[in-house]
Amino acid sequence: MGNANAKHGSSLRSGVLKTTKHGSSLRSGLLKTKYFKSLIFSPCNSPAPVSHAKAMKTPSRIVEHLRVRAGDLEPHPLNPRVHPDSQKAALRAALARFGIARSVLARRLPTGRLQLIDGHLRASLDADTVLDVEVVEVSEQEARELLLTLDPLAALAEVDAETLAALEELCPTDDEALKALWHGASAEPEVPEKPEPEWERQWLVMVRCDSESAQGALLEELAKRGLDCRALTS
Repeated sequence: MGNANAKHGSSLRSGVLKTTKHGSSLRSGLLKTKYFKSLIFSPCNSPAPVSHAKAMKTPSRIVEHLRVRAGDLEPHPLNPRVHPDSQKAALRAALARFGIARSVLARRLPTGRLQLIDGHLRASLDADTVLDVEVVEVSEQEARELLLTLDPLAALAEVDAETLAALEELCPTDDEALKALWHGASAEPEVPEKPEPEWERQWLVMVRCDSESAQGALLEELAKRGLDCRALTS
């Protein structure tokens, strides 16, 4: 029986290979069969089509990477950040430890000069330091909006205390400015205590009246005597 099946299978294969109608080629004949099409174009053999509507990409506004002397960068006149001495000391310590490890952000003005958007403190420490600058193509209004966005966005991040403690343990330092900076990352923000309200000491007398008319008459009489009084209802 096995030989019969083999013989039948062989006949079937040879029949498929020999069958062409009206001069059609074997390839075109096979492609016209639904079964063969499913084998060739099934998802297992061909990647699924990509929807371009779903493959939207965030456009990059960065148009140049430059190295510029810090003194040649113009600070933004509406930069709201004020940098205390402690932050300046921490940045100096970080620069001494790591060097320049990140770029500043700027846009090109119509005059050709570069105006800072992010990195004002780094640019202010030493006018002769050469900084890496990412130049973004944004309008004046978009630059203002970035000033309102970048620092507050970073400040929204929360801290995993356990991971931070492990990281600090792996990074011992004798630099007091860096210690203060790293410790500040793990410290809970201080909530200022609300001062106790100052109450003026007073001596009051409450008189219960039988009716609204009696209350009015009493108030009138007390007012004639120069007393500060008012009506209360309950």
